[in-house]
Amino acid sequence: MHLAVLDFYLTQEWYSLAQQTGAENCSAFYLDRSTVHHINSGTLQHTLRKLLLLPQQGVVKQCPILFIQGHDEGTHHKLVLLDYVANRVFLFGASGLHSDDSLYAQWNDNRLWNAICHELGWVRYDQEPSAFQLDWIQVCESSQLPANI
Repeated sequence: MHLAVLDFYLTQEWYSLAQQTGAENCSAFYLDRSTVHHINSGTLQHTLRKLLLLPQQGVVKQCPILFIQGHDEGTHHKLVLLDYVANRVFLFGASGLHSDDSLYAQWNDNRLWNAICHELGWVRYDQEPSAFQLDWIQVCESSQLPANI
């Protein structure tokens, strides 16, 4: 499945849920790849609150932020979960379990983490978030599955 299709589907599902239940009642927020790109590059034209259908004033509860990190060229992509309550970043689909934060530091190095904290008025920990890079076999990688499946 093309990455843009997956991103569109997840975005549409999140907005449908947010409109039905109220975005402030969602247990997580989903950011489409375009929004993530604009946050990282400092070119976000609207407030993150507006994009997430949140009230422009008041406290926003801290909850996980989900997005897909990758490129359209068919390169390996990851589902990223930023858990602000636990001060952890999870990268699902990182092609093997990594014992350090190298993959996370390669493409982000907390720029997105800090920008989202700033936009939503969340207090940042003194300590940088811990990154966990978890192996998650994707459908296109069926050759990695055991032979008896």
